[in-house]
Amino acid sequence: MKFYKDHYEVIIIGGALAGMAAALQLQAKGIKDILILEKHNLPGGLATDYVRNGFEMEATLHEMMSIGTKEHPLKVGQFFKDMGVDIDWLPVPECYRVVLPNSGIDVTLHDGYERMAREVDSACPGTYDKVLELMKLCRRVYDSMNISWCP
Repeated sequence: MKFYKDHYEVIIIGGALAGMAAALQLQAKGIKDILILEKHNLPGGLATDYVRNGFEMEATLHEMMSIGTKEHPLKVGQFFKDMGVDIDWLPVPECYRVVLPNSGIDVTLHDGYERMAREVDSACPGTYDKVLELMKLCRRVYDSMNISWCP
C-alpha cells in the first residue's frame, strides 16, 4: 500500500509553525486534501536551538510538545484532534542522534529509555545507569508540564 496519494489539493513545504498554521487555515476553509512535507524526522520546526561548549542542542517544538500516537495524543496531537484534523502520522523510530566528531562517536538513538541507554552505553561504556536516570528525570519534567488544570 502506498503512503502518498497521486494527487493533493494543496502541498505545503515545511511542517513548522507556519506550515501547520497554513494547513489549519486551509482546513478551516474546507480544504481537506493537504500534504505537509517536512525535511526533519518530526514536525514542529526549529523554533529554538542553541550551542553550548560545542554541542548543538535542539529544543524544538516537537521535542517540547510532542505528538504522541493517534490512540494517546500528546499536546500537539491533541491540538490537531481538537481542531478536527485527522492526520496519518508516519512513525519514525529513530528520533535522536548523538554525534561527537572528535571522539568518533555517532550513535542513532531509538525510542524507549532502556534501549536509548543501551545504545549510548555501547558507544560510551559505563554510562547506562546515568543515561537511564537522566531519561527518567526528563520524563518526570515532561509529565509535570503535560497536565490538565481543572477550573
